[in-house]
Amino acid sequence: MAEKYRVVRGEYVILGKQPDGDSIRFRAEDVNLFKHLPGGGHVKITPADQTVQLRFQGIDAPELHYRGESQPFGRQARDVLLNEMNFGLVTYSGLMVTNVQREVHGAVLVRQAEQHGRPISYLLWESDANGLNDGDMVDVGPDLLKPTINHLMLERGMAYPLFYTSMPTEHIQVFRATAKTARDNEIGMWPQDVTKLFELVTRSPSAPMANSCSRSCSAGVPITCTTSITKTSSAALRSGCRLTNRTIRCGFPELRKCRSRP
Repeated sequence: MAEKYRVVRGEYVILGKQPDGDSIRFRAEDVNLFKHLPGGGHVKITPADQTVQLRFQGIDAPELHYRGESQPFGRQARDVLLNEMNFGLVTYSGLMVTNVQREVHGAVLVRQAEQHGRPISYLLWESDANGLNDGDMVDVGPDLLKPTINHLMLERGMAYPLFYTSMPTEHIQVFRATAKTARDNEIGMWPQDVTKLFELVTRSPSAPMANSCSRSCSAGVPITCTTSITKTSSAALRSGCRLTNRTIRCGFPELRKCRSRP
């Protein structure tokens, strides 16, 4: 059965911002629609331009702002995202967008906001949002999921799958299959990824709570961790282990140490 999501129409905003491969701001035509979501009271709307920071459902791209550093393929992931979204020529000062050729409108499909005030979203281009009315609740099955920008980033091999309990099982299956195809065909950043050394295990909700694993990242730093079913252990293909409260990051030889997200 397809899951219901709310349609919020608006404009994707990058001018004066610092987008990356899975991070962009959005100006809704009706910002009050976010307030009606579960967790909507946490949504942070910037007073100056009425934009909100989106969290892309189901993907995790290399970052440009990870603890003050840029991860390998961070710039490439950002550039692929903005190019595919059709912003045209984009110029920067450092990581800040200083000029953009064209505006980009579309719609996001949301059903809740996370604790940091970001609506958890599937992103659609305006052309793919035709027929979707602002504020409507719609079924999101594979036919509407596959045209999303989230799914495209997996197809291009410029993002990893990242699954939380907020993501329906059917959606996880679609995204995981797409990521596997990209990895098997060495698309995007996958030829440089070294996590093929890790064994990926999927556990059903009835399985034992934890699964122990011990590996070493490319820099030789040992990883010992425990995966928890509260967040799918196979969520991030680059992660040796997926924990309840953090992800061990050891994807590329360029990294000099294993990093964990708080």
